[in-house]
Amino acid sequence: PNKNVSLDFTFAVFNAYLKETPSDLKEKSLNDPEVIDRFKKLVDFVFSKTDKITFASINIGSEHDAYLQNSSQKWKEYIEFYKEIVDYIHQKKPGVPVTTELTFEGIMKNQQYAKELNQYSDQVAVSYYLMEEDGFAGDPTRVYKDFEKLVNMFPNKQILFLQFGYPSSEYLGSSQEKQAQFIHESFNAWDRYSSNVKMIDF
Repeated sequence: PNKNVSLDFTFAVFNAYLKETPSDLKEKSLNDPEVIDRFKKLVDFVFSKTDKITFASINIGSEHDAYLQNSSQKWKEYIEFYKEIVDYIHQKKPGVPVTTELTFEGIMKNQQYAKELNQYSDQVAVSYYLMEEDGFAGDPTRVYKDFEKLVNMFPNKQILFLQFGYPSSEYLGSSQEKQAQFIHESFNAWDRYSSNVKMIDF
């Protein structure tokens, strides 16, 4: 607070493939009333320790499409859980945007689920690393098309890139020069979509 800095804060319900629930809740579905109640208590605890902090956004989950995969049941459970938690945080912190971070690839592969989930979000959070399906670095100029895809999917919501990067390793078909090109292209793409993309965390 003494630096007048606001925070984007993440509750890691999921951390990619990992479900980060307490051991006694591991076997319960996320939309189970007990899980939702316990998470609300976690929210209360965190807010009680951060009462002097200004939140720029509150993010629920990180790259959790890696866990949900293409399971309609898991997506349904998470969407129900998320709606409850968004409503609760809005009550506790009116005016603070609430979001949930999916990977860019997960959004593209599960567009219907991503849209259904993000109807409850104030902003759309994305983890973006420009890699091809074979694991190698992609063409740095592709960033324009990827921005366009996200903006077309969510034209009425601002986009937060909570993770954003590109490798430099030669083992991944890249280099420091290609990484530098990616950064250059990213800022140009951001200029083009400046009204849609609020923040990029490189």
